[in-house]
Amino acid sequence: MLFTLISIELLKIFRKWRTYISIVAIVALVGLLQSVMLLQGNQYGDLMMQGLKTNFMIEGNLINGYLISFIVKGLLYVHIPFLVTLVAGDILAGEATGGTIRMLLTKPITRTQLITAKYATSLIYTALIVLTLALTSYFVSLLLFGTGELMILNSSTVVVLLEHDVPWRFGLTYLFIFLSLATVTTLSFFFSSLVENALGPIISTMAVIIVFTALSFLDVSAVRAIKQYFFTTHMAAWREFFNDPPDWSLITRSASILFGHCVALFGITLYLFRRKDVTT
Repeated sequence: MLFTLISIELLKIFRKWRTYISIVAIVALVGLLQSVMLLQGNQYGDLMMQGLKTNFMIEGNLINGYLISFIVKGLLYVHIPFLVTLVAGDILAGEATGGTIRMLLTKPITRTQLITAKYATSLIYTALIVLTLALTSYFVSLLLFGTGELMILNSSTVVVLLEHDVPWRFGLTYLFIFLSLATVTTLSFFFSSLVENALGPIISTMAVIIVFTALSFLDVSAVRAIKQYFFTTHMAAWREFFNDPPDWSLITRSASILFGHCVALFGITLYLFRRKDVTT
């Protein structure tokens, strides 16, 4: 029954034009960034290596697909959370707006099954977004720019990863990005269960992200004590995979907090919806 419900929900979301906005946006933005790097990648490479060439002899294909993929993720990562809310924010609120939620509840399914199916559909769509990002930013970049060592310039260090030591890091990075975006999806899904307008969950989710991110930059004791529990604080922990060696304790802690947010938010959503008086 659950798989049937998920299949129906997938058909419903892919009949809406807004579902394709995120996919088209990612393909277009990644393609634009790759085109810029194809035209002016050498200038970027000279600028990046300007301070190093005075002290080191640098050889090899440093402006390669790995570096381009890393740069693309860093530039787009703050925008992708908005894209996943387009479906998660509408999947319940849209039913309420259209007046079909009550009809669904008259079917021989429980509220738990309905909520679980819609949540699973939202996560599948989120996975599709991450897959689109991986195909365009990683595999297409490798085809266009080739492979080589990955050099990453941090604020005070330079990390050079050998070619054979890079692919597994990207694989784990995309899994971590999925977990981060799943947290955003779950938050938007929670808001979607509370209102009857699809725009509300999207705005509310982005407002939470903006507020939490802004608070994270406040270096005061009151905020410092709690910001470690903000999910936004841990969404950028994917960068840790590109340290040598990665700080696995930090990655595990960040992943646990993100997963905990998903479980808690979904649990609250399920609890409230099972007790909700649906009258329209």
